[in-house]
Amino acid sequence: MNKTFHTLIGFTLCFFLLGIDGAWGTDGTEKWAFKTDGPVDASPAVGADGIVYVKSKDGNLYAINPDGSKKWAFNFTSAGSLGASAAIGNDGTIYVGSAAGLYAIKADGTLKWHLFDVDGAVYSCPAIGADGTIFFGLADNNAMCAVKADGTKKWCFSTGSAVSTSPAVGKDGTIYVQAVDNLFAVDANGNQKWVFQVSGEDSSPAVGPDGTVYVGSLLSLYAINPDGTKKWVFDTEGFGIQSSPAVGADGTVYILGGSDGNLYAVNPDGSKKWAFKTGSGSASSPAIGSDGVVYVGSGDKNIYAVNPNGTQKWAFGTGDLVASSPAIVSDGTVYVGSNDNNLYAINGSSAGLAHTGWPMFHRDLGHTGFSGASPTPDIKANGHDGAITVSSGTAVSVAVGLNAGSFSAATADWWVAESTPSGTFNHYKLSAGAMVPGLIPTHKGLLFDLDTTQLINSHELTPGTHIFYFGIDLNANGALDMDSMVFDWVTVTVTGP
Repeated sequence: MNKTFHTLIGFTLCFFLLGIDGAWGTDGTEKWAFKTDGPVDASPAVGADGIVYVKSKDGNLYAINPDGSKKWAFNFTSAGSLGASAAIGNDGTIYVGSAAGLYAIKADGTLKWHLFDVDGAVYSCPAIGADGTIFFGLADNNAMCAVKADGTKKWCFSTGSAVSTSPAVGKDGTIYVQAVDNLFAVDANGNQKWVFQVSGEDSSPAVGPDGTVYVGSLLSLYAINPDGTKKWVFDTEGFGIQSSPAVGADGTVYILGGSDGNLYAVNPDGSKKWAFKTGSGSASSPAIGSDGVVYVGSGDKNIYAVNPNGTQKWAFGTGDLVASSPAIVSDGTVYVGSNDNNLYAINGSSAGLAHTGWPMFHRDLGHTGFSGASPTPDIKANGHDGAITVSSGTAVSVAVGLNAGSFSAATADWWVAESTPSGTFNHYKLSAGAMVPGLIPTHKGLLFDLDTTQLINSHELTPGTHIFYFGIDLNANGALDMDSMVFDWVTVTVTGP
């Protein structure tokens, strides 16, 4: 299973695995700002190659290099200047809404297709299902539609009210969407499974690892069971929640309130864990870092970093309100837009997103909105997750397993690696059946479900701390791409001479 990072792991990954020396600037300071000619209230999406995609209300979708330079801009002026957030498909296609339908844009910035016969503005960030189907809402036509990856319309489901929120897709393919006063669950064929009444607002749903659906409303945060029954409701101190929930590794749910401006941390049972006061509410959705730090924008013009205990770590000021939702990449950079017309890159110390089921707006850096979007690697030492301590000379068995999820038969880089007490790295070599020096992929090939398999059984681990990793990278290029890799780890501390 995936576990929350602690500081040691975060630094190990970024400084040893990536070989970065002094990668982070001063925490909470500006790295760069990319200026557009309109407010940036859309949320940035980040591709596997590190390119940042964000739409501005100046009518352009921008592709921005990691150094802050413009790669390209795609102009939507004739299709309106909606600040809709983009989603990225497995093949690099960028899907984004406009006042005149849905666009698919190639990674080089040229048009792939434009679906304009859906009769309505698309404020939604599209969700992308396991088979590549794109789901999005219509604000004018009171519907949620499904489109094939080639732009062919599959179906539209009538919601009876405008859909300005972004759909979410469960592991079983159920699509969840909020339309004013109702949260709908729709099957993959466009048929209603159930509807749950909420007091309306524009909060997009999130799906927890157990299938629980979380969504904000006028006054409250709802947790809804997969069968459509109420699990619990948490009442905020204000009204008008437009933020969307993020779910931590321990089940804590984070959401920004409306008029009260509070960032809430809600326990898995629906009780309040803490509330952090910002100066004003906004539509910004929290993002959880690998170290448990929570990042969120506010109507008071700031982006806040909040420690796991609810205290402020830092605040970064912009020139206008922040309705954009942050994205965190592996070198700690936090990307977020502001209504002062800028996309900001801010120095941070979280080593990417928390490895949870739903750590940010629309689940992941690509904004897929699909809770089954990642394979799930698992690694154990002597049958244990997390950490074990053994005495020198004790046998240590390291075993790996994999739930390939919806990516069965996709090509991936398989990584099995060891960080040694001396700071060097080994990788598991299949032909040798053992750890050997260096850091390269163990295997490149098709993903498949892997039952627990013992790889290492050793009496010879040296005293000190050994960290074993098992990672899957769907960007199968032989390089160590931390932003596209899903991984698990286990720590073995060997005591004695």
